[in-house]
Amino acid sequence: TFYILDALLADYRFRMIDMYLPTLPRLRIMTYQLDRLVEAFLPELNRLMRAYKVGAKFYATHWFMTVFSYDLGPCDAGTPRSKLLLGIWDRFVCDGWGVIIRAALAFLKISEEHLLATSTEEEFLRSLRTLCGRIKSDDCGRVIDLIDFGFRSVQESLLDQLALDVTCDRCSEVKMGEDGELRIRQRYPEVEHARYGKAQAESLASLVSSFRAWFPW
Repeated sequence: TFYILDALLADYRFRMIDMYLPTLPRLRIMTYQLDRLVEAFLPELNRLMRAYKVGAKFYATHWFMTVFSYDLGPCDAGTPRSKLLLGIWDRFVCDGWGVIIRAALAFLKISEEHLLATSTEEEFLRSLRTLCGRIKSDDCGRVIDLIDFGFRSVQESLLDQLALDVTCDRCSEVKMGEDGELRIRQRYPEVEHARYGKAQAESLASLVSSFRAWFPW
């Protein structure tokens, strides 16, 4: 067990240590990725979240930091909840963090109808924070099916592109194409152009100042 935990913390494929560093780099990336994917897959739920100004940092932090162990365990061996938790961990060890993002989407998808039916902000926030812990036994198999098939289009290449948004201080959006493929595009290209133009102007001003220093006439 110790060596498995050590590998999960340090191995380049997992780098779980990044989840617990002071700046929480892994958590920041994953909550951003989940926010963008909720926009694409669950637009009605996303609109309600935006109305209440709620993002993934509010409800998914404990999912990601404990890889769902906090919400789904402890539980008796052989129960649907224990099988679900082990199923998520098995896929995580084999396929990496993309499985955890897909699992988060699966829980939200299964609970979407209940969340949309809430009548107050307080009820919505409480239901959102506790939805994994309230998962019904009959729905545990659906979570695995959504991880394996329903959200299979959420691949590492897409998540890597979204991760760059966090490190490069930009914002993108994910859209479902007519062919069923997910596509990502920069949401605010004019901001990037403005930044680029400002950088170019500053560089040019610096160059002019240098010339004036060398050639004062």
